[in-house]
Amino acid sequence: MNAALAISAASQGGAPQLFSPGQVLERELGFDFSAFLDPSSRQYRLLFGAFQGPVLRTPGVGRPVPGPLPGGVPVVNVFLQYKRPEYFRANHRQPVWNGNPFMRFEVRSRYRNGGMTVVDHSQLEALDRLAAHNPEWLVRYACPSVWTRPDLYASFSQSQLIADSCVVDPRHLARQVGGWHNFWTFDPINPGVGQGNPDGAEVSAETGQEFLSGVSQRLTSEAGTFSQGVEELSQALSDARQTDRYFEQATEARDRRNQAPRTRNQWIERTVTELDAALLDSPLGEEWRTRRSGHAPRDSVRPSGSEREAIELTLEVAATVAELGLTWVVRS
Repeated sequence: MNAALAISAASQGGAPQLFSPGQVLERELGFDFSAFLDPSSRQYRLLFGAFQGPVLRTPGVGRPVPGPLPGGVPVVNVFLQYKRPEYFRANHRQPVWNGNPFMRFEVRSRYRNGGMTVVDHSQLEALDRLAAHNPEWLVRYACPSVWTRPDLYASFSQSQLIADSCVVDPRHLARQVGGWHNFWTFDPINPGVGQGNPDGAEVSAETGQEFLSGVSQRLTSEAGTFSQGVEELSQALSDARQTDRYFEQATEARDRRNQAPRTRNQWIERTVTELDAALLDSPLGEEWRTRRSGHAPRDSVRPSGSEREAIELTLEVAATVAELGLTWVVRS
């Protein structure tokens, strides 16, 4: 899906451009970030490893480099959580889509605690709060309407993957009488139509193509830039970390020096505070700098002041988003 979104701007005139936050940060600060940050660090992986974005190949360089970010264009922050579907045939016994095949993806977590099965919706609660409190952002679940690997690849190669995907605002998963749905179910023939399970009413969500159209419309009314929005993102996500119990649960990430699991909040805080240890005092070598950046090496200067602050804020947002299981992208 990431590749399909990146390609859509080039294949469909007028489609919004897509960039990873790392690429936007690099362009906004005006220097080669990869020359300063240790590529083996988790900080590098968080800022540059989640989404590749559109790329241009530089002659003589084996690795792709980021395409240019248009100057002075508005941006919209997009947060996507990808889901893998389950397929149910027409003779299924589920109490939804009676007599018709359907697909679903799960939005609950289940685990054992003290010998008891716990059903947990705290991640959904956090995403719902994120969407409700920040209407200028786009927070969505995204799930393809194909369920086999050959069909997934075929849909992508035919440029149909976006159009054939179901895109759901997490607020659709709140039940009318308290609590949360466990699944989102949808019609694979028309993935824009779905309903929560259990006892959800049929509603119009979005197909991927409708989602992209909505992003384009949003851009016509948005005036913010990436650099202006990072601090607002950081503050909003910091507030979420203080109020949502999801961040007090154990993280799946492991510290290399201490193999004991930490809470999500502790992992995020440690990632940010260890930024200085990941910033290189000098490049790893002129050949490495040229190969990684795609252009001639520049003088080695550690980022400081406003540059370092922007990197730290972006890292905090990226770490929080990673713990929420989201892909963070910017549309322009």
